Amino acid sequence: LFSGAGSLSSVAKWVGLGIGTLAVVLLIVWLGWSRSSLKADLAVAQADLAAVTTALDSNRAALDELRAAAATQATALAERDRQISKINAQAKEWRRKWQEALRNDKTTREWADGPLPDAVRGMLR
Repeated sequence: LFSGAGSLSSVAKWVGLGIGTLAVVLLIVWLGWSRSSLKADLAVAQADLAAVTTALDSNRAALDELRAAAATQATALAERDRQISKINAQAKEWRRKWQEALRNDKTTREWADGPLPDAVRGMLR
């Protein structure tokens, strides 16, 4: 079939060239497949990133609302504490005036020593 050593070497060259070409073609196909796979992975990662970014923005807005609500609540509680202190001081002053009136005013002392009228007792219930 082959005539001599020269043609055997020529066939080996062609076989080697064919194997090399096949290897290059397979490498190009594999790289193309890998590239499309990586593109798909990138698209999924970008979609995930967009979802996480949206969730982060939403959470930041909710956190800002909670901070504002906490600040409003703290202000309201401080105002309530001021009002309670004011009411307690006023009650203390009225108690002091009542005690002073009981010591110094005979009419007040007589009224305080008597029983509460039924109308007042009914109102207090």
